[in-house]
Amino acid sequence: MIALGIGLLGTVFMAGSVFAYIGGLLLLSIILAVPGFIGWGLAYFSFNLAKNRRIQKLAPALTQTYDAAAEDCKQAFELMH
Repeated sequence: MIALGIGLLGTVFMAGSVFAYIGGLLLLSIILAVPGFIGWGLAYFSFNLAKNRRIQKLAPALTQTYDAAAEDCKQAFELMH
């Protein structure tokens, strides 16, 4: 949600930049475009940061689940032979 909010804020700045350019205010357009691009870039990096944190948080539970499934598969294989 944070990445979405940052991305939307960047989009608002870019929209303001476009409207300023259409209105003939080139300097204001450039000033508004800079935080717009920064917002888009930060949204990407904040999403990756949040994703990596979530993976680290869930990794032990996933590993435990995979280990349990592997053990069940071994037992099933031994029962078949």
